[in-house]
Amino acid sequence: MSRDWRAAYEQVAVTVLDGAPAARPLLAGFNTCVDHVYRLEPPGLDRLTEAARTGRLGEPVNRLTPAAQAAHEPLAALSGEPLAALSGEVLRRILDGRDGEVFVPAPQLRPALDELLGPPAARQVGGTGAQAAWVLAVLNAPSVLALADRSTEQLAVLHPGIGLCDDGSVRPVAGTAARGTPIKPPHYILEYAAGTRWHAGTVRRSSRIIVRLAEDGIERDDTFAALGPTLAETAGAGLVSGLNGVPDADHAARAWLRDLAASWRASGLPWVHLELAEYPRPGALAEVSAAYAGIAHTLGLSLAELAIIRPGGDPAAAARELAEHYRFDRVFVHADTWSLVVHRGDPEPAAGALRIGNLLAASRARHGGPTADLGLDPTVTFTDDRPVGRPLGDGWRTECVPTPYLSRPAATIGLGDTFVAGVLLAGCLDVPLKPFVRLSPGDIP
Repeated sequence: MSRDWRAAYEQVAVTVLDGAPAARPLLAGFNTCVDHVYRLEPPGLDRLTEAARTGRLGEPVNRLTPAAQAAHEPLAALSGEPLAALSGEVLRRILDGRDGEVFVPAPQLRPALDELLGPPAARQVGGTGAQAAWVLAVLNAPSVLALADRSTEQLAVLHPGIGLCDDGSVRPVAGTAARGTPIKPPHYILEYAAGTRWHAGTVRRSSRIIVRLAEDGIERDDTFAALGPTLAETAGAGLVSGLNGVPDADHAARAWLRDLAASWRASGLPWVHLELAEYPRPGALAEVSAAYAGIAHTLGLSLAELAIIRPGGDPAAAARELAEHYRFDRVFVHADTWSLVVHRGDPEPAAGALRIGNLLAASRARHGGPTADLGLDPTVTFTDDRPVGRPLGDGWRTECVPTPYLSRPAATIGLGDTFVAGVLLAGCLDVPLKPFVRLSPGDIP
């Protein structure tokens, strides 16, 4: 069985590498930022443990109540010691095997957090759209990114081949002049590896936690918006993401982005995709999904996010409920060891998009960043413990594909975004996705 999956992914690698340079462009946004990446080793975990006991990096204070955790309230609203609450929440997630995003609306914490964590291991671009554009640029596939922040710090972490809109045309980052100052604080990316031990516990799962200290808003790039209908005529797909960084009261920003996505669809863009994320307020996932009903063709989310919006039960059935309720043609769900899609079309292109997403994410996990080396690590495994591809009734069905899984990846940041990039690249390719032999009835690899 593993040999069959290896053969399938080797075939996918050839398709991607041959077809990417001729792909139609991806239009992407809208939450670009600078990520400060940290690898949490035992000394850093010990410092977090100490910070969880005191708000000053050195009297046990942990005022984050279970009820508040369940409500996903901003941590700074829950504790007079926000650094202690933040550190405690990070440690809880690591010990529970959970990842995701922690929002603390307290920019004043930045000096203390910098002192606690020390110098970052890397500075790189963050944000789903920017990460997806980075992945495609490494494969020589074109993309155009919405970007309002043209500061030196932001441009420095973007791949030079990503397209930006400037003076009514598209030019690469390498040909774009920097201007202005950074308009948002960096995001803190805390990565950790399964099996790491420190005095308070052992890391159960390799993953990452994103810490945000401010509501960033969206990259409201008016030049990008003005060119949007023209770009949509020749693009292959458009990615809408980053709404979790928009303050609830900023109705204008939400309307701007929704109108832009609607203009893409009206201009004939064949694929408008909405990618969800972790939101600090209950109900936001459902509200965002409802806002894009009839605008986005497809929805993407992680298994953890699916459990929030449709708790319990079979993930394929829950994804179908989302698709029907919010009028999406397809819903994609990515987990650690598999990904699935629910749809009402041809099974092979749907499963083929999953294979491309899985392969690009696995390659990034192996190398620690976006790469054109799509060979599989010798140690990858393919799980049999996954939802079964099958009909779901009323014309709906699901395909589920195992990921080439690494238990100790070189990096975990951006793997979900890389999966999204691969899924959308499938729609931008001008070459057909070759079918692969079925491994079992109703289960298409």
